[in-house]
This record gives sequence, C-alpha cells and structure tokens, in this order.
Amino acid sequence: MYTNKQFIGRRRLFLTWLTLAMIVMSACSLINRGPTLGSDIELPPQTQAIMSCNETCSGYGQCGADAAGNQYVLGGLAGPLVENHDRLFPAGTAVTILSSNLQTIQSVSDNSQSQLRFYYVQLPDGRPDGWVAGWCVAAQ
Repeated sequence: MYTNKQFIGRRRLFLTWLTLAMIVMSACSLINRGPTLGSDIELPPQTQAIMSCNETCSGYGQCGADAAGNQYVLGGLAGPLVENHDRLFPAGTAVTILSSNLQTIQSVSDNSQSQLRFYYVQLPDGRPDGWVAGWCVAAQ
C-alpha cells in the first residue's frame, strides 16, 4: 500500500509530466502551422504578402512549376481568374496588396458555389500588377 506522502508524490509527478506533455504538444502545433492565407483572412490594402505555391493553392490548380523547377502562382491581368490565366507571379515573391474582391466561384466537379477573395497585388520591381486567388497569397 502507498502512504499518503507517496501517493501525493506520484500524483504530483504525473501532473508535472502531463503539463509538460501538453506544453510540448501546443508548441508543436504552433510551429507546424502553415502560412495564414488570404483565403482564410482578409488582408487589408497596403499589406505586405508573399506569393505562395502552397498545398491549398496547388490543390486548386492555381500554381505550378516550369521544367527548371521554378514555382509560379497563376493570376489574371484584367481581373480575378481561376482558369485561362494570363499572368505569372514567381512563388516566394513579396508583393503589396492594393485591393481585394470577394467573388463567387463554382466547382466544375459538383457545381457547388463558394466565396473566394482575390487580391490585386503589386510587385516591387515594376512588373505589371495582377489579380491572384487568396489561396495563393500568404500573410507576411
């Protein structure tokens, strides 16, 4: 049988290890979090952001790589597009958000509709501005 002191000591040890485990798991979840995307939050004008060919952007067919392995985010010059793109943004490029526009998009596979925010972005080197899906814009 355990004495009262032994029981309290074991209980305290258990609670210490449990607390430590919870702290480690919380820290890991913060470290492994992906980027905050412009589809998840509204990025205000004049915010700095990064063009991101992340899993979500790629999964929706809004980015890819050329034969040399350089990644690009697809966009539009005249307005928001999810197909027939006419603008490429190098992935990893820092941009400035100029404005945003919430659009209704329709899935080709099941005709369901959803809302997606698109961003009109400016590149730092004077190349033409363009529109890009929020899935591909990561907050800095």
